[in-house]
Amino acid sequence: MHCGDERFGRLVANFRTVFPNYEVTTLDVTGSDYLQALSDDDVDVLLGRFGDGLPGDVVQGPVMSREHWVLGVARTHPLAEHDVVSVEELATHAIFGVPDPLTGRLHNPLYPETTPSGLPIPRRGVARTFAEVLRLVAQQDNVFPTVASFPTYYGHPDVVFVPMRGWPPAARTLIWRAHGNNPGVRAFIGLATDPRSKASRT
Repeated sequence: MHCGDERFGRLVANFRTVFPNYEVTTLDVTGSDYLQALSDDDVDVLLGRFGDGLPGDVVQGPVMSREHWVLGVARTHPLAEHDVVSVEELATHAIFGVPDPLTGRLHNPLYPETTPSGLPIPRRGVARTFAEVLRLVAQQDNVFPTVASFPTYYGHPDVVFVPMRGWPPAARTLIWRAHGNNPGVRAFIGLATDPRSKASRT
């Protein structure tokens, strides 16, 4: 959920031009508690790749970008030597998880539970920030499916990224609270969803 999205950048710049009386600040919100940040009013609009099952008090807005996938692996990992890897490899190489607050079971809502052929994708290791994810990958505790632009903004000296095939391009969208938004946030949402706005179109 990094801020390096070109279309989102145009949207922010356009908003600052059209609504100069409002201040916009962009932050990196990493980890598993991004919806809590939205609920707590720590942020007003989130840009990211969100799984299915968003709560009813959250609205999913327009797609800001679509990207191909890469797989982060340790430099010493066998898959690091491949030119391309299949998403089916995830059945035998675990990805990081987040503990369910009720059951403690590791899950990860950003990824499917199974590969396209139906094989379970195991979860192992807990990570709440990108730095923690990359450390787990460097230790060969797991692998990390992410979008192709991720290595431009984040990295680890012992992690490499290999193109991955088998999933549709990853869509990055906007989400916001369904209710209780202030006038500035409503203005931003209006601009983001206005089909006449250049920033609202790919």
